[in-house]
Amino acid sequence: MGLVIGILISATLDRQSAQRLAVERQLRAYQDDHLGKGIQALIEAWVAAVRNRPLIERVEQDGRVLEATLAGGVVMTLYAFDGQGEALAQFQGLNGQALTDAVGVLRELRRADLRRLAPTDPRTGRRLPLERQRGPLAISVNAASEPVLRAVLRYATQGGGDGYVEKVLAARTSGGQVSPTDHAQFMTEAKLTPEQQNTLSRLFVFEPILWRLEAMVKRDSPDPLQVQRAYYGGLAIINRQSRSSLETGSDGFQRYNAVLTWERIGE
Repeated sequence: MGLVIGILISATLDRQSAQRLAVERQLRAYQDDHLGKGIQALIEAWVAAVRNRPLIERVEQDGRVLEATLAGGVVMTLYAFDGQGEALAQFQGLNGQALTDAVGVLRELRRADLRRLAPTDPRTGRRLPLERQRGPLAISVNAASEPVLRAVLRYATQGGGDGYVEKVLAARTSGGQVSPTDHAQFMTEAKLTPEQQNTLSRLFVFEPILWRLEAMVKRDSPDPLQVQRAYYGGLAIINRQSRSSLETGSDGFQRYNAVLTWERIGE
């Protein structure tokens, strides 16, 4: 009898413990969701406000653009990275020349010799993406990887432009950013025709409007083991030239400031 009672008590305690853990998980999930939505609302307000000066001029070397202290001792640090370095692989809304350009660049990019040049993430060893599903057609010349640069060049020249990609990569390594003046010089030195130069100028931009945002949220505690961290991320359009929520570019992409995606990405 004592053994049976002991088993019943143990089973009851296990059930109560499981229920308590389930409640704690639900509470934590609610808190995380509430915090994530609060962070998103704050960032949406920030995105809507930062258009009086190019965001690229606000970004520190590590990508940091904002640090804010929230209620409950929560500190949020926001980072922004150029999100326009990949080729657009979603053609909805494109037509005419924009559609022709998008299809042509993607066709070149998907050739095996260029896919093999895809850079890898130093943390995971995985190949970084060369394509994206969101944003404008134009590609950031200062964020594009070598295979993306070569794909655009091949599409524009059908095989010419020797030395152009190497000059762009070298300029980014030594000076950090390729300016419009640099770019014009590189195209001239590569002996591109006026038509080829027009195509490259149409497909490359120097001030991106698509940004990859990452937010680190930290709740401090006197006990180092109790410090809590969470990470959120997403894509946002930040366009200092936008003046209307109805503004649309020639490629069919709306360019008003907005957070496009937002989700928790780790802790």
